[in-house]
Amino acid sequence: MKKTHRIIAILILIPLLLASCIDVSSLVPSTETEAPPVSTEAVSTEFPLAVISPAQPNQTFGVGYVPGKVIDPFKTDSDINMQLGYLLYDRLFNVGPDGTVVPGICEKITTKDNIHYELTILSGLTFHNGDPLTVRDVAYSLRRALSSSLYCVQLSCVSSVSSDTSENTISITLSSPLASLSALLDFPIVASDTSASYSYSNFALLGSGRYYIDLETLEGTEYTFLQSNSNWYGYGGRRPALPRIDLFSVTDKEDLLRRYFNSDIDILSISSVSNDPIALHGEAEKREITGGNLFFLGFNTRQDAFASVNGRRGIASFFDSESLCEAVDASKLLPTKYPVRAESRVASYLSRVAVAEEEAVNPYSYLRAAGFSDSSTHIRYLGGEYTLKLLTCSDSDMMVSIANAVADVLEKGTFIVEIASLPYKEYIQALYNGRFSLYIGMTQPAENYDYSYLTQNADLFSSLMKQVTGQDAAPRGAGVSEDVIACLDAIRLLDNNDPLYFLDLSGAIAKLFDDYVPFVPLCFDKDTVYLRGSFVSNVSVTNRNVFYNIDSWTLPK
Repeated sequence: MKKTHRIIAILILIPLLLASCIDVSSLVPSTETEAPPVSTEAVSTEFPLAVISPAQPNQTFGVGYVPGKVIDPFKTDSDINMQLGYLLYDRLFNVGPDGTVVPGICEKITTKDNIHYELTILSGLTFHNGDPLTVRDVAYSLRRALSSSLYCVQLSCVSSVSSDTSENTISITLSSPLASLSALLDFPIVASDTSASYSYSNFALLGSGRYYIDLETLEGTEYTFLQSNSNWYGYGGRRPALPRIDLFSVTDKEDLLRRYFNSDIDILSISSVSNDPIALHGEAEKREITGGNLFFLGFNTRQDAFASVNGRRGIASFFDSESLCEAVDASKLLPTKYPVRAESRVASYLSRVAVAEEEAVNPYSYLRAAGFSDSSTHIRYLGGEYTLKLLTCSDSDMMVSIANAVADVLEKGTFIVEIASLPYKEYIQALYNGRFSLYIGMTQPAENYDYSYLTQNADLFSSLMKQVTGQDAAPRGAGVSEDVIACLDAIRLLDNNDPLYFLDLSGAIAKLFDDYVPFVPLCFDKDTVYLRGSFVSNVSVTNRNVFYNIDSWTLPK
């Protein structure tokens, strides 16, 4: 699962978790932060993780893995291996293709104040080796997630964790109210102890998912594959259509594609943002889905021009996401509006209708209220000359292209625009020092619309600066206006576990964003899933989990 959710006020740039052989972006280094304090014993992560052997030529269904990237779901930086994690490890909750939060091994979640949560875990669960799965394992896994760079940011709201084995419950305390915690609890569940009876614990941590790693030896050669777990809680007594999945090691993108075209690998997912389209041959299916990466336009709220909601709203009113995607590359981008989540685009029309009824989207009326004024040639601010400095990162070709398209739109609106396209280190320094008016950012938005991370971490500037300079930097507040903070706090308290099907709720979220405009969503990237069409049907995928409903896949008759 690809996860990060920390931005600082109008600094939004989060490390991408797709740095595998299909490298989506080398733009952002890891921003591993200290986990929030939890009432727990020390977390041990010293597990032996061996390199898995090559698989035999595909006799069933094949998938790839990166042997140099450990199949430890809390450590791997390979997107391919993270996908395998959805087969090996259960979750408390899962997020479906339409954004719906689906219970996993959590039977019930309750809260009285949106701060103290109690989760009841299904009873009778076992790991792949037959050992019982207990609340102790769930608590241990949550603590590992809190100390993992892959999950600590999305779970930064968690302040303490405890378990009650007699009641089979987990208690979670948050640092501030959050009505929709379940959408964030999709971390993998692993055993708290390595068991001597688990023969293959050296290949991956012990899990309880749909499949487990197994070996066979043919003519003196060991082959590795995934065997279906007949004791998996979700099967209800039936076996999956794919009792076996062969594993094939890949070293880079070219090797992955070669494996696919040789019919070794039967399913793969590639981001269109950083990869050229590939030509299909034979009987295969191509699906384009919304990727997890959001490109957006952020404001420097330390500048008076954008400390006011009118200045932000005026700039936002210039942009039409569909037109922007067409101007950049419609084959690689999908338009988005508020609410901002990949699956929520179908409900986003609510926002635009509300704006159209309020006013005929006249950017200049907002800008005049913020202190801007027209002249015969260009827009001025407080009566003086004014240049919008638009910051972007030169390490991302897509961010540069989007910046150029944004500048074109603003220049047609008679702004003077200066683009500063800087390497990552200088980009971060410019954000830290406030040397910009607007900036192009890229992030993976929260599954539950919780954008409070925009304001939560006043030390993120220092964290980023330390990474790029190697030196400590004094904390710098982002100068976020109180109205933006109020907007984000209000969203935290909305019970938005399933916003796609509650249009009133989607409308409420949209109105909060339209009223306060903390940032301008521009577009999502696209992921392309290639599936060998003759092999299985009834496949449903998400941008984080291509195996989302593998237990319901069907084989041709």
